[in-house]
Amino acid sequence: MKRKVISTFAAMSCGAVALAISGCRMGALPPLTTADVRPERQNRHEKVVDRFETKRNTAQYQAALSRWRDGDTERCRQDLETMLRRDPQHRDARLLLTELYLLIEQPTAAESLMQGMLAESPNDAQVHHTMAMVLDAVGRPNEALAQFQRATDLDPDNEIYLMSYEAATHASSAGGTVTTGTFAYAGRTDRSASRSSGQRH
Repeated sequence: MKRKVISTFAAMSCGAVALAISGCRMGALPPLTTADVRPERQNRHEKVVDRFETKRNTAQYQAALSRWRDGDTERCRQDLETMLRRDPQHRDARLLLTELYLLIEQPTAAESLMQGMLAESPNDAQVHHTMAMVLDAVGRPNEALAQFQRATDLDPDNEIYLMSYEAATHASSAGGTVTTGTFAYAGRTDRSASRSSGQRH
């Protein structure tokens, strides 16, 4: 047994010597570099940042919603505008800020927000209903009626949407505006919103 091991070792040694003499070199393993682990570290870092931003947005939105319910419209507006500068696509913040703009009589700012949302979410009943309120506020009742109807079509079981549509229909026939007196959002999650927003806030 010992003789066999020694013979095998000798053969390996002779092979190495032969390679050296012939000028051939044995292939070396590539050196380990930091570049190999950078993508993984970057991915982990991005996930941590995303989680942090999501938590921060959730906390800030809840704070703004609390101020809305307390009637602190100025601080609510500041919170929402700050949040949307950081995350312009946050759906709930955009909807709540739109209704706040209506409340503080800034319908032009509300319409600007809703135009983008309507293009992005054509099948979101809450977006159509909010847009209808904006159009009603700027004195375009016929366009508002169409948006109220669209919201009802998308979510026929929503009582608020149905009431708004009926009020808009009556106002249109009477030549007036809706003035429902009810904000559809105010922190409530609609079924239509849940179905249509598989997106970040």
